Amino acid sequence: MTFSIVVFPGAGEGVPNPVGHATLTQGESFQHVDGTKAYKIYIRNNAPFNSCNFRVLALVESLP
Repeated sequence: MTFSIVVFPGAGEGVPNPVGHATLTQGESFQHVDGTKAYKIYIRNNAPFNSCNFRVLALVESLP
């Protein structure tokens, strides 16, 4: 499974030029006893004086 993010600048007081800039890092994956999987992902806000909103997208590939 591959993950990506879409980043949007946050809004707030004292932020005249909102910036949306973040980094996604994929971590470990875990398989549960019922066969499902869990994935750790880390998102870092790279605009220190701005908040940001994001959406996580997952690309799931399955073989027929």
